[in-house]
Amino acid sequence: MFITYDQHHMLYERGWLIVKGYLISVIAAAIFSAVLMQLAGKDSLPAMALRLLTGIFVAVVAMKPIFTVELKQLAIDWDEMIQSADRHVMEGQSLAAKEKSAIISENTQAYIQNKAKQMGVNVCAEVELDGDIPAGVRIIGTVTPYERSVLSVWIEETLAIPLEEQQWLC
Repeated sequence: MFITYDQHHMLYERGWLIVKGYLISVIAAAIFSAVLMQLAGKDSLPAMALRLLTGIFVAVVAMKPIFTVELKQLAIDWDEMIQSADRHVMEGQSLAAKEKSAIISENTQAYIQNKAKQMGVNVCAEVELDGDIPAGVRIIGTVTPYERSVLSVWIEETLAIPLEEQQWLC
């Protein structure tokens, strides 16, 4: 099944909210550290210790997502992914087979109609397939018995569609 736009939009919004929360926490930690360092002064020993502690604090806040990720969250459900891929492959094969059949049918119909036109006959052909092989044909048009027999023999010899599988609606 394909994912809809709404699902993508939901994932995008959720992801953006997570990133936004992360950025706000890092910025808040940096601002808090800067305010503390301004209050502590410049060159005293407590100021240097405070700089070290605020640097560690900002680093911990910045790396918090790395510390909180569980390996289960990163696990990939390979079985579901393989099943989904198999479904998509089967859908693609089915669509390809339908397209192939449609092309064979259209080309065979055009081939019969062009042969009839060469004989000076105007007909419409509808081809039935057995898999990918023409198995039957329905021919609609006004033809003489002679034209019908010539075209019928040509269809049988050229396309291997037996006389029994040729329907003539004249």
